[in-house]
Amino acid sequence: MHVAMLTDLAAGDRPVGGVQRAVITLAETLVQAGIDVTIIAPARPGQQITTGSIPLTDTAYRIQRIEMSGRYQAFREFVPYRRAVATALGNLRPDIVHAHGLLHNGAAAAGADLHPTILTAHGDPLADARAHYPRAIYFAVSPFLARTIQTSIRGADRLVNVTPEWHVNLPEPPRRMVHIPNAIEPLFFREHSTASTSADPSSQKRVLFFGGSRKIKGADLLATAWPSIHRSHADAELVTFGLEGQVAKHLKDLDGVTLHDSVDSSRVAEEMARGGVVAIPSRYEVAPLLIPEGWASDAPIVATDVGGVRAMAEGAALICEPEPPSIAAAIGRALEGGQEIETFVAEGASRARLHDPRAIAAMYVALYEELLEEGVS
Repeated sequence: MHVAMLTDLAAGDRPVGGVQRAVITLAETLVQAGIDVTIIAPARPGQQITTGSIPLTDTAYRIQRIEMSGRYQAFREFVPYRRAVATALGNLRPDIVHAHGLLHNGAAAAGADLHPTILTAHGDPLADARAHYPRAIYFAVSPFLARTIQTSIRGADRLVNVTPEWHVNLPEPPRRMVHIPNAIEPLFFREHSTASTSADPSSQKRVLFFGGSRKIKGADLLATAWPSIHRSHADAELVTFGLEGQVAKHLKDLDGVTLHDSVDSSRVAEEMARGGVVAIPSRYEVAPLLIPEGWASDAPIVATDVGGVRAMAEGAALICEPEPPSIAAAIGRALEGGQEIETFVAEGASRARLHDPRAIAAMYVALYEELLEEGVS
């Protein structure tokens, strides 16, 4: 079986961010299960466009880069990119087209009339745009984004959502939705198996933030909450990764804060396994990968009650409001530990198994086979 997987992929063909890491983990696991995978990804300015034969990568899947230049693609509903992908799919002739994301990749798959198509909805582009753009720009671009999202949803033979509740990230109910969680990388499970013997008890007083600098990730909310947390837990340390800009400058002036550059997945797993509270103070999330990664690492989780977080994590994480006082109180409870936190951690370890990449890949293979048996096109 040959699957063409449409996804974004950072320069150097290495995944950046939770969605890309989940997709590449899935692709690698599918290859291990005997599926032929070709990844089709946009080529941003400065990246090489693939021409001719597509070479295998070290992980035995192929990567084809399709040009997607220009700052105003959203206003054109990504039509040039969608046409280029259609040409590529005509040459590849895959058995299944599997798109990740509700914008350019989903819309490109929607035009793949000769192939059964699956669309995995990871996030909410309208929520991302609302947090990213100034108000006037958001209102200008949102109608075009909404139409692209609608095209993606209505064009898919199956829509897979990483959250069980469609209304978290979709503007309308899809025709046929299947809930499949995101896969997390196997290394988190390996770290989990050694965490109990390798963790330094004193490191449990750490608060770990991996969210980066985008406003939607709520670093500024955590920064505002931190002085209160540190006053009541003077031995606690806030450790951030990949945080830049004004929030980082502000945190440098606060006591008990250590800032690090961005790190790869192996370092994330290592830091989680060392111990500490994983803080997710976001303004919006659908199904953040950090939650199951923390679960697999025996880390207490504090996450804000936004988007799909409660549906995903209730009973296995401390859930608070996206406001500094509520965040401070929840992190304080997690630092203090006790039976409540131990119960959450144990439940999280159990739920982490639902994100095992072999189980996730098996669910997708079953879905691929179902579509092929139906002869959907």
